Amino acid sequence: MAGRGRHHVPARHILDFYQTTFLSIKSGPLLQAVGVVLLPTFLSIESQMAQYLGGIIQEVVVILIVMLPAVKMTRSFRRPRVLQLQH
Repeated sequence: MAGRGRHHVPARHILDFYQTTFLSIKSGPLLQAVGVVLLPTFLSIESQMAQYLGGIIQEVVVILIVMLPAVKMTRSFRRPRVLQLQH
């Protein structure tokens, strides 16, 4: 498998590290300045991620809308029709 052996760090851990290292009161003025300079980069990454996720959701919705009638048709062809007795 392609992804075996790799360790993925969730974004939450990265942001927690960023906050405690650069934006904490204990960090000092130099690290706080570095944190402020890096902040626009994190905001642009978050914006890009939101656009990417929105695009994926939009594609899934469009695929479901387009394919739903075909799925319903194939299901109706597969089901045997049961004759109902009229009283």
